[in-house]
Amino acid sequence: MSEADLARARVIDLPLVDTLNPRPAFLPPSVPADLLDRLLVLHGHPGAWWVGQLIGFLMRLSEEGQETVGAKGREHGAEESPVVGIHVRRSDKVENKNRLRSEI
Repeated sequence: MSEADLARARVIDLPLVDTLNPRPAFLPPSVPADLLDRLLVLHGHPGAWWVGQLIGFLMRLSEEGQETVGAKGREHGAEESPVVGIHVRRSDKVENKNRLRSEI
């Protein structure tokens, strides 16, 4: 990404919910009131569904990004065999919890 692209980029800051001050009226797992009744019928945990939809929307690739990822996948044979990814989470969650507790 060039400097000009970075200057034009729209950035959404998603801080840790526990650190927000003042605390907003609506936080995950808040679900829009007009959707809640229908979601309760269709999903066992509407808050999880809603957050998943929101994150999926925020993290979607641009057309150029989709083309780049597709080209890299074809380059590495992703169309011919399954691709498996594993994320190993280390101790960051424990460290963040301890840090947050000490700030209270």
